[in-house]
Amino acid sequence: MAQIKDYPQQTTLNNTDEFILQETSGGVNKKVLFSTIKDQIDTDTNTQRLVNYILNGDCKVAQETTSTAAAANGAYIIDNCRYNKVGTMVHTVSQEVDSDGNYSVKLDCTTADGSIAAGDNCTARFLVEGFDYAYLKGKTCTLSFDIKSDNKTGTFCTAFKNNGSDRSYIHEHEITTNDFETKTVEVALDQTGGTENYTNDVGLQILFTLAAGSTFQSTAGSWQSGNYFATSSQDNFCDNTSNNIEIKNVSLTIGSSANFDRDLVIKESFQETLAKCQRYWQSSYNYGVTPGTVTDVGRIDVKLPGATGALRGLWANFQTVMVDTPTVTWYSPNSGTADRVYNITDTADLTVSSEVYTSDKSTGFPNVSVSQTDGDSICGHYVADARF
Repeated sequence: MAQIKDYPQQTTLNNTDEFILQETSGGVNKKVLFSTIKDQIDTDTNTQRLVNYILNGDCKVAQETTSTAAAANGAYIIDNCRYNKVGTMVHTVSQEVDSDGNYSVKLDCTTADGSIAAGDNCTARFLVEGFDYAYLKGKTCTLSFDIKSDNKTGTFCTAFKNNGSDRSYIHEHEITTNDFETKTVEVALDQTGGTENYTNDVGLQILFTLAAGSTFQSTAGSWQSGNYFATSSQDNFCDNTSNNIEIKNVSLTIGSSANFDRDLVIKESFQETLAKCQRYWQSSYNYGVTPGTVTDVGRIDVKLPGATGALRGLWANFQTVMVDTPTVTWYSPNSGTADRVYNITDTADLTVSSEVYTSDKSTGFPNVSVSQTDGDSICGHYVADARF
């Protein structure tokens, strides 16, 4: 049996369009004409399936943790969804799943901020890498998502920002119930000027605004020069501890909102999305195990020749090539302490100051200041973080 591997990026398919078929048994890829396979395609022959350019938009991958209390500014709720805030508001951020297996991100307000100062703000944001954004630039796209507010109704803004946060596009939505509501935004990514990135950095930021002071407010419906992600009509969804927000089914697809059909958005398997997320963050821990957990499962071991400095042989090849050279943090499997590895022979943690070698493909030889005895067994966990 063969599966479609690639197809033309257009809304109407012609008999002369070419497809790549890949044998599921691992055979050679074949190039075929649309006219020879059109009766086997599982959708209307005049309808293009829609690629979602937001990684993990269905919120199902959470490698690092599924819940963070009192989340700090810059904390990741799940893979590729970041929490940012300035102000006295406090949230527990988490991954949620309903009885049907649908995942969402939740921002549970645990400390309210009833007075938003000019420079205060609170957002959740998904990011699009520059390589993907380069294909979107200049095109009309549709953002679609579901949002629920447990308590508060009112005006809620989404925004698009470029790499340098010096070009912004704001859209207003009305939340009218306390159940999930589907929202769509059509935006032409045709902004000019500003700091753009079309390689391995942030290309496009997509923000969901819970609160924003006047510094970050501007006009909706057109590209603005500056760092804006709300209008003056934005309500404060951080003013009560009952104001819990959930977001799910986030997609960014090419095409107008009038032609958007969620059923045509391509659904990735969990494994496909996980592998893509590991381009930005990965660890030696089992999936879903929070770094710093005391566990031997997945640890890296080596028996060393005596050495002062780098622990020769303690090495990890990454599960995929990362977006850039990551920041690597080692953890003691014995204590869970960061910037440590564990000497099994001496039953002692060793402080790690740096790694001798780290690239986008591997890391190793962590530096320690205490000389180790020839033959000592050393172990450690690592986290490699190249997120934006």
